[in-house]
Amino acid sequence: MRWIWVLSVLLMGACSHKNEGPLFAFKDPQTELYGFKNKSGAIVIPSQFSMPWEIENEQGQREYFSKSSPYDDEFLVEVMKNGHFYRITRDGKIKFESVLCDNGADYYEEGLARFIDEHRKVGFHDRKGNIIIKPEYDYASSFRNKSSFVCNGCSLEFKNKLKFAPIGSSFELAIIEPEHWRYLGDFRGGKWGVIDHSGRKIVPLSYASQKEAGEALKKIFNSE
Repeated sequence: MRWIWVLSVLLMGACSHKNEGPLFAFKDPQTELYGFKNKSGAIVIPSQFSMPWEIENEQGQREYFSKSSPYDDEFLVEVMKNGHFYRITRDGKIKFESVLCDNGADYYEEGLARFIDEHRKVGFHDRKGNIIIKPEYDYASSFRNKSSFVCNGCSLEFKNKLKFAPIGSSFELAIIEPEHWRYLGDFRGGKWGVIDHSGRKIVPLSYASQKEAGEALKKIFNSE
């Protein structure tokens, strides 16, 4: 029994050590895809991504999954695979399909970032990978002043009258994040409302546009 206990402790220690410390990106010269190695040079996540952003920076090798990282990636790291942006865990598993924002994965705004589930619904997660607001909307804006505009049934419409999904995770023209590419299309249709950090609907999804939902939100703030 004593030997079993000692072996268990050793195995626990080995597993714990395996998952500690930062990782470093590398590029496979044959496939030109990226993976991650530990400090000893052992491959932890095989090359399969068309990016992370950097292998090196001004400080030397760029650290990922690091407690001292200034990039909000101690627990989740942004990658691109097959044209879509994701956030992965230290063991290489895809944790979230991220909403495209600007030219990469969604920013953490007020501690929360957006993700898309298998039904193409949008929710929010925190930096540690906890789902804070479950995915149930066709569109959700980043949080500003503790509020996010959400809609269901809405679409992104262009001047040629083509309609597309209002949000996505790739650089395809149809689903570029409207907050950063306003000239490409406008929201049409659906029901709009506003939620807070907990997912509570502070303005119900009963308005015909984001503007109308915003006016309802102003009235609530002015009455408090």
